Amino acid sequence: MPAIVQLQQLTKSYPLGEETLPVLKGVSLRIERGDYVAVMGPSGSGKSTLLNLLGLLDVPDSGDYLLAGENVSHLDDDALAYHRNVQIGFIFQSFNLFQQFDVLGNISVPMMYAGVRRGEARDRAAHLAGLVGLGHRLHHRPRQLSGGEMQRTAIARALGNSPPLLLADEPTGNLDEKTGNEIMSLFDQLVAAGQTMILVTHNPAYQGRVNRTLHMRDGNLLT
Repeated sequence: MPAIVQLQQLTKSYPLGEETLPVLKGVSLRIERGDYVAVMGPSGSGKSTLLNLLGLLDVPDSGDYLLAGENVSHLDDDALAYHRNVQIGFIFQSFNLFQQFDVLGNISVPMMYAGVRRGEARDRAAHLAGLVGLGHRLHHRPRQLSGGEMQRTAIARALGNSPPLLLADEPTGNLDEKTGNEIMSLFDQLVAAGQTMILVTHNPAYQGRVNRTLHMRDGNLLT
C-alpha cells in the first residue's frame, strides 16, 4: 500500500510587489499510514503553506504531491474539491463552524457534499458526536457551546467521510491548557485506532505525544 503522503521537491512562491517570495524551497517528505506527525517552526517558516498544499487548498509551483499514491499536484478545481472532501479532514484553530447549524448539522456538512443521503448523514453525524463526547449536545448551535465543545464538533465533522488523512492547524490555540489536553487526548485515541494525522503546532509539549516531529525554517524541512 502506498504512503498516504509523498512529496517530491515541492516549491511554492507568492508575488511580493514586482518580485516573488519563495515560501517552500524544494520540500520532500514521506508520511506513512497511521503516522502521528507534528510540524513545528517559527512564523514565516512555511509550515502553514505546507499544510495548505497537503490539504489541496493550494497547488505547488513545481514538484509532485502523491496522496495515497495518486499525483494530485496539478488537478483541476473540481478534482481538487473532490479529493479535499473525501480524502482529507480539516481541523482549524478557529473551529470554522456554521453558526446557523446545530452540532448535528455541522457534522453532516461534508457528508452531504459527498452525496450521502440526509438521513444516513445525520445518523452517522449522531454516531460521531457520541464518539467525541457530544451525544448530549446534538441540537445546540455553536454560540451555545464551549470552546472545547466547538473543537470536538469540528473533529467529528472532519471524520464524516472517514478520510485517510487528518490535518490540524493549531487546533488547541484558542483553548485553555486543560481543554487543549483533552483535545490532544482525543487525537491520541484516533491515531491509536489507525488514523493518520498531521498537526501544525507551536506547543513544544506536544512533541512527546506524536511519533514524529518535523521542523521547518526558511521554507526548508530540517532533518
